[in-house]
Amino acid sequence: MSHSHHESGHHTKADFERELVAHDEWFRHSADEPHHQVSHGETNAAKIGVFLFVVIVATFGSAWVLVKGLLKVLDYKEIARQERNEPFVQEYRESRARWDGALTANPEWADSRAGTVRIPVDLAMQLVIEEYKGKAAN
Repeated sequence: MSHSHHESGHHTKADFERELVAHDEWFRHSADEPHHQVSHGETNAAKIGVFLFVVIVATFGSAWVLVKGLLKVLDYKEIARQERNEPFVQEYRESRARWDGALTANPEWADSRAGTVRIPVDLAMQLVIEEYKGKAAN
């Protein structure tokens, strides 16, 4: 099995130098050339600037769309959670209204035979304070 030195990827120093000279010739210009050769490439700052601007706008635009979409999904999930909990919330509000009403209602008999009266919490606290003040004075 015979391989040439190009197929095997091994080069001698002389081969490498010949390839390097041939490669460098492409970049060399003679003194009689009137101007820079277009075939060697150009850098157009305006085109690069426009490209970068488009990439930046596209990147931020995509991020904005993704964030808005994520916020919308989270909002829908919150609405769904509230709708699932709405019966519980309504029941809690009704219970709380009953409790608050019982705590602030006018005095009434809870059990007239036992002599138990239901009074508002504020009035009950005031009566307890006055009772303790009376005991402390004695």
